[in-house]
Amino acid sequence: MKKLIFSLFALAAPLVSNAQHAWARPYFEVGVMGGFSSYSGELVNSIIDVKHMHLSGAIFGRYNLNKYLTFRVQAALGSISGNDKDAKLDKDIIRNLHFRSHLFELGAIGEFNLMGYNPVGHGKMFSPYAFLGFSVFNYNPKAQHFDPNRDGEWIPLQPINTEGQGSSTFPNRKPYSRTRVSIPLGLGFKFAVHSNLNLGFEIGFRATRTDHLDDVGDTYAVDNLSGQSLYDQTPYRAGEYNLIDNEYDADGNLISSTTVRSLSFQELMSDGTYLYLMDQNNSTNVEIDQYRQAVANRGGNVDRSERGFDSYLIAGLTLSYNFTDEGLVKHRQRRKRRAGCKSAQF
Repeated sequence: MKKLIFSLFALAAPLVSNAQHAWARPYFEVGVMGGFSSYSGELVNSIIDVKHMHLSGAIFGRYNLNKYLTFRVQAALGSISGNDKDAKLDKDIIRNLHFRSHLFELGAIGEFNLMGYNPVGHGKMFSPYAFLGFSVFNYNPKAQHFDPNRDGEWIPLQPINTEGQGSSTFPNRKPYSRTRVSIPLGLGFKFAVHSNLNLGFEIGFRATRTDHLDDVGDTYAVDNLSGQSLYDQTPYRAGEYNLIDNEYDADGNLISSTTVRSLSFQELMSDGTYLYLMDQNNSTNVEIDQYRQAVANRGGNVDRSERGFDSYLIAGLTLSYNFTDEGLVKHRQRRKRRAGCKSAQF
């Protein structure tokens, strides 16, 4: 029996050794990523719109458990934007909303190297990979002030309550949070140019549970039955930015013009159709019948939003360094010992 057990161990030893070599030992890796970010939602209908791609960057650390499984923590910074002026549909152009926002993301991600990856000893120098994870991100949608005297100032939209959030009219419509969670998932590839140096590229889609990355996710603050505006009625500037009612004779000549009211800051920042018509008229006045027709053409007052949750994307080139000698401390110690040994280098 002892001889049999010894024989089995002797036969199994090479297999265990080969399995350990095949799976590779764990090591740490740190790196950076540079690329672009973009968003998809009400104001950009495609997954990637070249007009609304922005620079992004990230720093990350990886723990490579074996040649197939890698765990990554990452901090990323980017920007997103969208504008109805770039839309293809007339109803979206008439809606005339726009935004931009920063993105700051902290994430924990699992990677699976599809072909196996082990740069140590030139084991596996290239592999595509798929990844899935969990992240927390912060954003702050802003729109440009309509008043030319404000020199293009960008105004945060969430405090304005552009869809009536926090009002008594919409008691269940709470102000949205600017810190949310997302699910990163995507594909990439990595290539070892050196036992300690990797180059790669990845593209990662982020699914969110918010429809307010662009501040557009619900209805206008308008009474559905009467059509009456429920926005603040305090004039932005009395006598300017007016909703007017013109009366014409049978030949189309203007008989009289009456100011219905001056529009408020909240209305002008929330309902871009007013500003669209002002641009068309080359005036800060909008005729009430003209506005009503434009509202009908954009699809009514019910929805500012007609899509589901928003999403964003981060993609770019990666450059990373492997600490393959059992951690940072031992890595430094071994490098000192190897300094004079050419055969141990590469």
